[in-house]
Amino acid sequence: MIKPSFFYPLAVVLVLSACSSETRSDYLNSRVQEPLKIPADLDKPLSTDNIPGTEANLAEATLKQISPDELEVPPQIADLMSNGSQKSSKRAAYAHMKRDANNTSYLQVDLRFDRAWREVRAALFAAGFSLTDINRDQGLFYIRYRDTVKSGKSKSYVLNLLDVAGSSRLLVRSETGELISSDVTERILLAVRDNLI
Repeated sequence: MIKPSFFYPLAVVLVLSACSSETRSDYLNSRVQEPLKIPADLDKPLSTDNIPGTEANLAEATLKQISPDELEVPPQIADLMSNGSQKSSKRAAYAHMKRDANNTSYLQVDLRFDRAWREVRAALFAAGFSLTDINRDQGLFYIRYRDTVKSGKSKSYVLNLLDVAGSSRLLVRSETGELISSDVTERILLAVRDNLI
């Protein structure tokens, strides 16, 4: 019986010889291509003699300045300009600002926890929050927020995402874990809502 190892050197020799003959024939039959030549009359200005009314049209176009009001806006862009951005109309469908019985603001996100976690995390980055730590098991985002409206100082807050009956609820807590009910809470939650995709 012939061993398979006998055929390996033979196969290598056949492959190399086939490659070398093709390479050699390609090399022998190849030729150098001449560089492209640019026509001499290419630098001349475009002639408009044969096009009727062209000179008048060109003169009118150069003299007339178009104002932005005369530009035609496509219908879909006009809708976005009149109704706000398309992104915000999508946001309103599943993210709502609400208050509980204690008058504490929270963000109701009509998504399951796993999807809401990803969306809120992306929104925090998009809104420019400084995210210092996260704890997905407890649904916590540790952030730094600078309130430019009142103090202008940067403070630490904890955003708590809760799973509530198939949807999610985002609350703002202090560093020690107490719920915060203030204008800062609403500004933080609105910034998150406005950056949800």
